[in-house]
Amino acid sequence: MMYCPQWYKAHYLIKNFKFAILGITLSYSCCITQKRYSFNFPMETKIKSFVFMDCETTGLPFEENNRTKITELTLCVVQSIHIEMGVFPRIQDKLHLCFNPQKLVSPAASTITKLSNDLLEKQPAFTTSTANLIREFIDLHPKPVCLVAHNGNKFDYPILKAELLKAKINLSDDILCVDSLEAVQFFHSEDNKKKTEHIPFELQDGFDELIVNVVEDLEQHETNLKNIAVKEEKTFVTNSTICNNETQANSSTAQQINETTPKSSIIQQNDKKAACGDKLIRKHEITNPKIRRRLFSPGVSFKLEDVFQRITGQPVSNSHTAECDVDSLIRIAATFGERFTCWANFNCRKFSDIPAMTPGKRIGT
Repeated sequence: MMYCPQWYKAHYLIKNFKFAILGITLSYSCCITQKRYSFNFPMETKIKSFVFMDCETTGLPFEENNRTKITELTLCVVQSIHIEMGVFPRIQDKLHLCFNPQKLVSPAASTITKLSNDLLEKQPAFTTSTANLIREFIDLHPKPVCLVAHNGNKFDYPILKAELLKAKINLSDDILCVDSLEAVQFFHSEDNKKKTEHIPFELQDGFDELIVNVVEDLEQHETNLKNIAVKEEKTFVTNSTICNNETQANSSTAQQINETTPKSSIIQQNDKKAACGDKLIRKHEITNPKIRRRLFSPGVSFKLEDVFQRITGQPVSNSHTAECDVDSLIRIAATFGERFTCWANFNCRKFSDIPAMTPGKRIGT
């Protein structure tokens, strides 16, 4: 069986192409202006079922030396054709489980997920029976089956696979997976490129950036002068106090210093010497980095709740609960509709190729 390789990004903007690999021909046609996507995949390779999943854990792997355990897991299976229709699917098969992690749930995780060791005390642990249940639940649905998780490649998938391996159970070799975080990042990037294409050429000469840089330089210079003035005033008061004390202790030394011809008053860039004694007073070094303002939108958050609100225009309720996060993820995918299913078919990979979370090793590698 041939699985969809990583061609989608390279051929996203190409209209009407046809190619053959290993004797299998894929036809692709895309109308960018109408945002319509039509793919003719071989029936045996086109994703039939999406398993949207999310898991809550005892904490973050890097804080627990990659010994994180699952406290809550939700799997929701939706037919691919329903996602393509662009509506929230009525038909859903759902598996929702909570586990006793048999280790301490971190205070931060407990606050976010509202799951504590006390609440999970009577729940079953993640065992071989649990792993078999998950495998059989997924295998019930038409294949190819593809898992979908937000930041799944670096969180949900490695953690789930570690639990499965500990239970000595693997999912079927033909189970696929995609990371919805990569999908929304790609869609955002492509949408921004389309917006940039509509900017007239004469407005892309970099003049706006030059103006911004000049204004920032002037503001930073003014701030530097104020900081230096404040520092010098504090230094003057301190020097005066030191001189008065030394004058009272040794009047002859103070008189000699006052009668000495002053040296150049030029302020050095890195330090300057005070007139009293051998005291060396360092000039205040401004360490505030230069803040760059952007003419267009600043950094965009791709957290699930932020993506949901940006895509649907509605706030998320009860985020960081596995069931609600899966619901939000399904709505995001349905909003993208056929665009999401096409991306998934071209970017899916085998779940068996996902590296399990391993202590002492960076997760996702």
